[in-house]
Amino acid sequence: MADRPRTVIVEEGGRSLFGKIVAGTTALISFVWMLNLGFGVAEIPDFLPFVGNIDEGAASWLLFASLSYLGVSVVPDPSRASKFVRKTIGAEAGKTS
Repeated sequence: MADRPRTVIVEEGGRSLFGKIVAGTTALISFVWMLNLGFGVAEIPDFLPFVGNIDEGAASWLLFASLSYLGVSVVPDPSRASKFVRKTIGAEAGKTS
């Protein structure tokens, strides 16, 4: 029985394994940083108004950017839809009659 061609939707520009490892590590470190395991006592800038929030803001930005790189859509991104294309796969996909 011959395979019929199928149409699938894939994302162009796949991510490399190294990029996924770096993004996953960055997401994990920023998540642990935002848990605030030191309760703000260990860091002196956490006692200062506004300055103490900069590191948490940077950690959350890194977390969202890393998750976005890995394909987890936390914040909707309409421009990401243009990266998906339809491809036909199968034995007869490349043949013309």
